[in-house]
Amino acid sequence: MNVLLVKRIIIIVITVISLLILNTVCWKLRKKLKHKGFKVGLSLVSVLGSIMLLLMLGTFLFTDYILYYPHFNKEAYLQLQNNENLEELEINTPVGKCAGWMYHSMKEGNTTIILYPGNMFTSEEMMGYSTGFDGGTDGQGINVITLDYPGYGRSEGIPTERTMKSMALAAYDAIISRSDMQDQKIVLMGYSLGTGIANYVASKRDADGLILMAPYQNGYDLFNGFADIFHGPMKLFVPYRMRADKFAEKISVKPLVMVSKDDELISYESSLALSEKYPAGCEMKTYDGLGHGGFWQDNQVWQDIFEYLSDISEQNGAID
Repeated sequence: MNVLLVKRIIIIVITVISLLILNTVCWKLRKKLKHKGFKVGLSLVSVLGSIMLLLMLGTFLFTDYILYYPHFNKEAYLQLQNNENLEELEINTPVGKCAGWMYHSMKEGNTTIILYPGNMFTSEEMMGYSTGFDGGTDGQGINVITLDYPGYGRSEGIPTERTMKSMALAAYDAIISRSDMQDQKIVLMGYSLGTGIANYVASKRDADGLILMAPYQNGYDLFNGFADIFHGPMKLFVPYRMRADKFAEKISVKPLVMVSKDDELISYESSLALSEKYPAGCEMKTYDGLGHGGFWQDNQVWQDIFEYLSDISEQNGAID
């Protein structure tokens, strides 16, 4: 049986049992009490408690179905296996095996990108989706690594904020310890959901660059993008908080932040608020007319990415 399905069943069972216990206890106490005010109070406790439990259930189920989309794309996987410049990665982490791919540039260079995908993509799909790297990476000698989150692609585990952070950090440490990474400039890059992970890793480790495409300042903003109700006490019901705004305060590099005012999933206001949190400032690029998935097909976006990468690469000497 699918692990995520088991998780949902367990959450539903726990919620139902909690509802039964809460309402049974309140009902029995009401029968014993004679004071009308106490009886009314218990009724309110029963109703409000039931509402809160159902909200918690709905929010957690909402997270699994909307925020995460763990899957394996066999067709994309088989297509990448035919590329001799691609290396299949398997990294052991405290929360299970992390799978991914590494594109080895045919030209020798000093820069490697670690790319954290959006919630709808596996590492295979992200590598194939990033077609704009095809021309530019070989021209500048840039390697590209894409990694799967827990439960995505061939990675083990269940996607949660805790497991995603743990897997990403352990995978980063394993990557930079490779012999072929010792003289490399490491640039972290995140798209959509992955920008939170990229920010987290950059706040814990010394990366040489950070590229954020369609970033959000925290998980509250993501949830409010779906249903604008998670404010004040309602924030307690958000299981994915990913405080990128707090991570940003500990990041020393100047990131490239790429946003669109026409992004239908990540609000421009959330991206703008995040951009103001970096101590070194940021290089912010705003694009008009781009939907959430439109960044990857835009020539100006790729031009800005390679200019940023070129500047980082040249910090260790000019590119041949």
